[in-house]
Amino acid sequence: MYEGQDSGYEDDPQSELHGLCKTGSLGSVLTWLQSCDDGIEWYYEGETALHACVLSGREDAADVVSALVDHGCDVNAQNIADGNTALHLCVMHGNFPRDFDIVVALRSKNCDLGVRNKSLRTAYDLAVANNDFELAGTLDGTVPVESARDFYTRMMGRKYGPHIIEAVLNSDDAALQKYILLGGDSNYLNKYGNGAVHYAVTHTNLPVYDTLTILLDAGTNCNLKNEEEDTALNLCIKSDRLRATGQMARCVQLLVDAGAMSNIQDVDGRDACKIAEDKGYEDILLILNAKAKKPPPKKRESKKSVVFEPAPQKSVLLALRVVDVGRQPSNCTSLFSWHTCSHLMVTLEKSASAHPAVVCFMVVHSKSS
Repeated sequence: MYEGQDSGYEDDPQSELHGLCKTGSLGSVLTWLQSCDDGIEWYYEGETALHACVLSGREDAADVVSALVDHGCDVNAQNIADGNTALHLCVMHGNFPRDFDIVVALRSKNCDLGVRNKSLRTAYDLAVANNDFELAGTLDGTVPVESARDFYTRMMGRKYGPHIIEAVLNSDDAALQKYILLGGDSNYLNKYGNGAVHYAVTHTNLPVYDTLTILLDAGTNCNLKNEEEDTALNLCIKSDRLRATGQMARCVQLLVDAGAMSNIQDVDGRDACKIAEDKGYEDILLILNAKAKKPPPKKRESKKSVVFEPAPQKSVLLALRVVDVGRQPSNCTSLFSWHTCSHLMVTLEKSASAHPAVVCFMVVHSKSS
């Protein structure tokens, strides 16, 4: 029996696995599976470990799901009481969009989207019944698993993007962060051609700097233009309120650091620099004409040897290539073969003398048994 982390189910190996799937670490689950890989009885009290995992609410459930299926748990197994698969339970009880990772994990393991429970409902039917049409769109069989995440992200963005704008207009910080977490598209433009980042400057009672920071952290394009071709940067400089309250310079610096371009013109042909010049804002011109603040450059690390210790093999083939992008590489490859390598040290060196750059991989130490 597994002797790792205490699961609280020591008397029954199957109940122990279920307990680990609910509250144990991913490592403890993997250790149990590896120690009991042969002849695992997956069911306990009418449910498999996969069902227990999906219902656990754990944040790494998708990883545990993948591990269970990889070790032989049937991805389409149905519970005894209702005939629900793990996918059914995920749709019924999942916290979305967070738990969409579980859907992707199950679909990646080729779960059958057509399985019906004892109520003759598929997972798609349950999603529709929950009015979760974005999720249902990934379960009707028309979206391949490789595209499911992008499809779902776009759908959630369209659904909650307008709510992000509404939250800014209503000066509701909690709602703003809620709809960002739900996957709303912070670059969504409403019927008036404005986005949340524009209203954050012109139409909110929330702290402008903090609101812009939240939106930028959510992936908002700082150069997004509204119907009058204004960006948030242009609007900041036009705002008499920001100037009067002393917030302008800080907000402008935030946007510039985020990559805001100062040469985007509004419908009147004025860019940020022209607007600042017309208003006589010398401090803003200094910010616009200076380079955006960047993090200090990383210190150069000294050249180090990289040590590889592969598991014993009957034969190992190593290809060493000297690549000079300015020459034909036909004579630049050497192949070496040896048996049962127990230790290999490879040093990566970059030659500064060649032009263009030449990268060399050389064996500096090897030992055979």
